Formats: sequence, structure tokens, C-alpha cells
Amino acid sequence: MRKNGEDRLFLLAHFGVAVGLAYAIERSALSKGRLHFDYRLVLVGAVLPDIIDKPLSLTGLVGGRSIAHTALFALALTALVSILVIKAGKPKALYGFPMAVWIHLLLDSMWKTPGILLWPAFGFSFPVDGISVESLWHTLLTNPYVYGGETVGAIVLAILIIRNRLYTGKAIRGFLRNGALA
Repeated sequence: MRKNGEDRLFLLAHFGVAVGLAYAIERSALSKGRLHFDYRLVLVGAVLPDIIDKPLSLTGLVGGRSIAHTALFALALTALVSILVIKAGKPKALYGFPMAVWIHLLLDSMWKTPGILLWPAFGFSFPVDGISVESLWHTLLTNPYVYGGETVGAIVLAILIIRNRLYTGKAIRGFLRNGALA
């Protein structure tokens, strides 16, 4: 079992950091207005590893981090999106999806568990651990990395919601329709 709830799902940190970084990249001098992310895909990508791996952990065969927390998974997703963008002419907005998955792996400090990150380089098995509501709350309240990340994520999301007026019906409908921030 991992210490300090390092394998737990904390939405605000994953959402806030992924969306905040995508927003910063989109508006950076490097983008020069040519890159626009679909933030719906950024939000899904920010939690995709947990959407896949947490239910798998309920089987008891793997822990809360397994196949979707590997570099192989992130590389395969990046390659698939690149093929869609380059060969099939899909919009570059798709690049936010695998980027958010990579950000998820960084926030989860996956370099600390090379057996998972570099799977299957060190074998085909994944560690098995237990998930309990008590350990989630304990981690959230006692681990500064976790409650700090959740706080930063919440602040970034609040700033982007206010800045892009996502509290108005028109902005919300626009976001849901095309994934863009106003």
C-alpha cells in the first residue's frame, strides 16, 4: 500500500493544474494564437488515468495505479492523437487531451514508482493496494502536497471561471458546444 494516499484521486488539483497550464500555453508567445485547446478534452484527460485505473482496482487484481498511469499508455494516446491531427486532419485542439494525461502523471509523482511508470520494463504486475474513505480524508487533511494541490487547483479554476465568465448561461453553453474558454 502506498503511503500518504499518493494514489488517491483529487479532482481539483488535476483539473485546475491541467486547465491552467493549457490556458497558459494557449495564450503564450509560443502559441501566437495558433493553438486553441478543447478544454472539455483537457478536463477528461486530467482524470482519465484515474477513470480507468480506480475501477480496475476494485477487482483487487491491481492497485489504484496501473495501466493508465504508465508512460506507455500516455505515449500511445499521444501517438493516436498525433495521427488524428496530422493524418486525418483533425483540429490541433485534440492535443490538450494527451497533454492533460501527462500532467496527471506528473501530479501523481509517477517517477517515484518506476515499476508502474515504465511498465512493462520491470515486469508485468502492478502493486495491489486498498482504498478507503478514511484514508482519503486523512490524506486530504494531513498531506500538504495534497491539500496544497487541491487549493491551487481550486484557485486556478475559480480564476478561469471568473475571467471567462463561465458563470453565465451564454459562456457555459459556448463551452459545452465547442470546448473553448471565452
